[in-house]
Amino acid sequence: MKVKKILNSSESVTRDELEKALAGSGYRIFPQQLIRDVINLQLADLRYSDRAMYKNGKFDFVICDAGSLPEFAVEFDGPNHFLYAKKMEQDIRKNRICSIAQFPLLRVSDAELDQYDSISVVQFVAYRFVNWKKEYPRIQQEIQSEVEEMTPEEIQHLTRGGILDPSLDPTFRFDLDFPFPLTRNIQMELLNNYGLGLHSPDQDGIKAPWFTASVDSSFPGDGRFFTSYSYGIYRGKSSDGRYSWSAGHLVSPSVEILHEGQVKFGMKWELVIAEDYDQAEAPISYAERNGYLPIYFADIPGGHIPSICEAVCEYIAYKKVREWAQNNLKAK
Repeated sequence: MKVKKILNSSESVTRDELEKALAGSGYRIFPQQLIRDVINLQLADLRYSDRAMYKNGKFDFVICDAGSLPEFAVEFDGPNHFLYAKKMEQDIRKNRICSIAQFPLLRVSDAELDQYDSISVVQFVAYRFVNWKKEYPRIQQEIQSEVEEMTPEEIQHLTRGGILDPSLDPTFRFDLDFPFPLTRNIQMELLNNYGLGLHSPDQDGIKAPWFTASVDSSFPGDGRFFTSYSYGIYRGKSSDGRYSWSAGHLVSPSVEILHEGQVKFGMKWELVIAEDYDQAEAPISYAERNGYLPIYFADIPGGHIPSICEAVCEYIAYKKVREWAQNNLKAK
């Protein structure tokens, strides 16, 4: 028979990683789906240049619920993907169609297929999606019940300055409940075996080593979002009671620096929807000239990219701390 492979090797791995997280959830993966069969738009809604993509273009994968309604799409971008102008134009048109339909689109590369103790980032994102669908109603109900029992003064305090306190943000609570798998196992191992926990250096009487971390984020200008997770293991207290860090390093006096490090991880988040947009320019500057933002943030439910990046960084950092502790501290 004269046949062709439906998926290349990396796409096959992407499918396998998605299946690991979706198994038993009722959600299903459909490869190579025509965009017009997934997104319901009229040709009049689209630019003339986008209509061929809408009619003939395909998503690598579409994840649907048990009733076959699409939830989000996944596109795998290979290592040489960005070397071809035509592919980039096609990506922009596909991004733009998703933006118009407000349809979530996750773009991944080989980096998201790397395994962290048998768990890839693609699998983690899909795992978070499944749990968001299950847990979001419960979290919302918990917050609503708590707010109903609050006094007007308490509500005012938690919404001071028009900014919602994180404790009332469902995403914040979800992030706490669903870190990268095995993170909590390592945290408990460090605490139980070495007495090494995440401490505030302002606590009194800290004689044992203490661990702290700080998180920073950046956009390098290529559409990716990066989280930097700086961590350190220290002993002692500052002589003047003050602690300060510079570029992730503790610079306070009288504190013994036992070990410091930094973990960085990034993912595609900023999806370009304008052919003439230069990503070195701030999106707001483009919008001021053209009347619309040139980018689309297409997070899937439970898969907020900054949250994913921070969770992955946290896990890798704790693994590095455990490795240091195993080599330098005596287990209880």
